[in-house]
Amino acid sequence: MTLNRLNLRNIPDLVNFLNDLGVDSIRVQPIIIRDSVFGLDKNSLPKIRDEFWIKKEDRSLLENVINFLKEFKRETGIISNFDDHLELMDAYFFEQYKLNFKCEAYKHVISVDYNGDIRICTLGKPIGNIHKQSLKYVLKNVRIDLIKNIEYCKNKCLSFCHHYRKFLEEN
Repeated sequence: MTLNRLNLRNIPDLVNFLNDLGVDSIRVQPIIIRDSVFGLDKNSLPKIRDEFWIKKEDRSLLENVINFLKEFKRETGIISNFDDHLELMDAYFFEQYKLNFKCEAYKHVISVDYNGDIRICTLGKPIGNIHKQSLKYVLKNVRIDLIKNIEYCKNKCLSFCHHYRKFLEEN
């Protein structure tokens, strides 16, 4: 479930609805607005960001939603986010400089897009294409500078790889 300004008020109702349907796992991901994700013209990003990004006037609502999700997780177990991941969402929307972690996507993520593009970060540039090279070949020949660019990414996204790292630490 992608958390954004347009659905923020509806998250508790949506989570309850999914629970009533019998869904056994829900993961909440804050919206990621980057041209590399959507293939958008950079000129359209401010308009999209203005529409979907959670604004300061909604900060207390975001806090309430995060608290709801943490409590619902304790009560039902179906929210798969770790509490620290949920808590980082406030900083993600309002104080990115406080997101103090290295991206570890290159350790946990291999993504193959619909067109065959291979990525070691779902938001990054392709490192190869399975229609042109084997996955094994691409992974053996990944340039170290690409990995360093991901590890030291300045645009913290709280994507699934952050969640996955925490999962590995606790299991």
